[in-house]
Amino acid sequence: MDLTHSVAIVTGGGSGIGRASALALAEAGANVMIADIDGSRAQAVADEITAAGARAYGIALDVTLDDSHAHLRDAAMSRFGRIDVVMNNVGVVTIGPPHEIPLQEWLRVIDVNLVSIVRSNEVFVPHMLEQGHGHLVYTASSEGLFRAQWNQAPYSATKAAVVALCDSLWMYLHPLGIGVTCVAPGPVITNIVEQIRTFGDAGPMVGPNLPLIEPDSVGDAVVRAIRDNAYMVYTHTGMAETAARAAADREAYLSGELHRVADVMSGAAPPPWELAAD
Repeated sequence: MDLTHSVAIVTGGGSGIGRASALALAEAGANVMIADIDGSRAQAVADEITAAGARAYGIALDVTLDDSHAHLRDAAMSRFGRIDVVMNNVGVVTIGPPHEIPLQEWLRVIDVNLVSIVRSNEVFVPHMLEQGHGHLVYTASSEGLFRAQWNQAPYSATKAAVVALCDSLWMYLHPLGIGVTCVAPGPVITNIVEQIRTFGDAGPMVGPNLPLIEPDSVGDAVVRAIRDNAYMVYTHTGMAETAARAAADREAYLSGELHRVADVMSGAAPPPWELAAD
């Protein structure tokens, strides 16, 4: 896919992976609409892009509202006249013992991380099918492929669901000429910690045995995947092998992770964010 003069929408685009992807898309020649719950952050990213000579527009968006994505589509069509790429990138994290996280909090995480994608698909899949082309990007997580710890069950469950949904979407849309990309980031330096909610004796977030990386590398990988019509984006070397190992013997993998996390928490092993980046 040639991104020159294309139009891309990025939700959750005000910071982190969303911001990096918006900047990378603009650098590749796309006009970008940045949507974020914080409209000022969305506009700040748009201002960065326009200052560099490209076209961009920031808009406030609450993905939990049923009519939000229809408004987003209409705004993009009014501003740019077309839509070629939609990146669904919004996500929230809650930590704590699974049984101590209240039902309402589970429902909130499910709504933001999963149901928001259903709302997006209801609007943008028919749009792309009607025009006969386009590319959809979904931000899942390494937690959707293999577990790293017990204390973020709602996030892990929803991200695993996003991966499964992406599989179904690819099988349906790929033969119809619509691209689908599932992004599975490992640890990335973002501001997601700003909105983490904690319940009970949550414990620390140790994370998978992977180094922290800058979001710019993820944005570049997203652009490559769109250009190449690639399905899965792994952000770290070895992620596919880890996912395969976890699937081959789930109990052995989980047992190994229990011991690894215990070693990190006791100081017997360095935390993964101190590892050298790939």
